[in-house]
Order: sequence, then C-alpha cells, then structure tokens
Amino acid sequence: MTEHLGTYQLPPVQARVARLVEFYQTIRAHVIASETEGFISPAGLYKPNVLLSTSAGRTTWTITRK
Repeated sequence: MTEHLGTYQLPPVQARVARLVEFYQTIRAHVIASETEGFISPAGLYKPNVLLSTSAGRTTWTITRK
C-alpha cells in the first residue's frame, strides 16, 4: 500500500510499517503457541491454551503503544 501511495521511502512510514509487521508476527507466534499448548477438554474437544493468547494481546498492545 505504501508503494502505491509513494510513501514507502519516508522514515516515519517505514517505522510504522515495521511496528505493524512486529505486531502481526507477535500475535501469530502467540496463536501458534496457544494452539500447540492446548488440551483435550472433558467433552473431548481440543481447546487452545487461552492464557497464552490473552497475554499476547496485552503484551503486543503495550509494545505498539510506545
């Protein structure tokens, strides 16, 4: 998108895009970890570990707000 707008060479735009990529990668890693550390419920359903996915949002939000 930044290439289309012609703003990809501006340092503030590059920094913001880098932070968005970091946010995406962090959330993705936490989702994968949450799915990997899941368990089978008493009803026989596989449930991801929600503690990992919940902490991902808090951690990432703190990182991106700086």
